[in-house]
Amino acid sequence: MSRFYSSEDGNFVYSVKAISPINIALVKYWGKMEENLIIPANSSLSITIDSSHLRSETTVKLLEGQSGVSLVLNGKQDKVTDRILNVISKV
Repeated sequence: MSRFYSSEDGNFVYSVKAISPINIALVKYWGKMEENLIIPANSSLSITIDSSHLRSETTVKLLEGQSGVSLVLNGKQDKVTDRILNVISKV
């Protein structure tokens, strides 16, 4: 879902929210076939929790007139890694 709305300072914001169920690895794969794409070398076994019970919510906001990337995780400023920048560039 995406929408435009006015922020507190009157600038417009483009917001995209993604909701995903939680997936717990019971047997985790070892090794990667493709390092850059993070493709596993072998299979794993996992369970996915119903998203009505437990889920992850991520929101990406683009603010008019601002440049750069900042990350707020659970209400606190956090470090922006290359992997995070890679995901944001695809959004």
